Amino acid sequence: MVDLGLTHLKIQSLGGLAGIVISHPHYYTTYVTWARHFKCPVYVSVEDISWMSRDTVSDINRHLIRENHVTILPGITAIKCGGHFPGSLVLHWTEDQGILFIADTIVTVPVGFLRLKSFQSETEKYYEHFREPCD
Repeated sequence: MVDLGLTHLKIQSLGGLAGIVISHPHYYTTYVTWARHFKCPVYVSVEDISWMSRDTVSDINRHLIRENHVTILPGITAIKCGGHFPGSLVLHWTEDQGILFIADTIVTVPVGFLRLKSFQSETEKYYEHFREPCD
């Protein structure tokens, strides 16, 4: 049994959950507990199904996302990006100017601040050290 702590009370006070979209396997561990508590469907990418520890759970309405994108609710779309895992998902919410929920499917890094040529030559110098013969 998973302890939901006080989080479930806060979620319930905000109206509960209409569905759970899981971005990738790192978050598969407690989906059954949350889906049972909120009596809502769970959406996962078919490419990542082998990572699920339970093939089927009779009282959970699990949807396998096979398309590149699928509407979960009006204005809410799951988009398959791949990368982190083959079926990694992001969630696009169109309200206001739109919000993209990325979990850790997309990671931003300050690469734009580096001069690519300079970075490449520094990297080559670093690896050159490992090519030298050992005494």
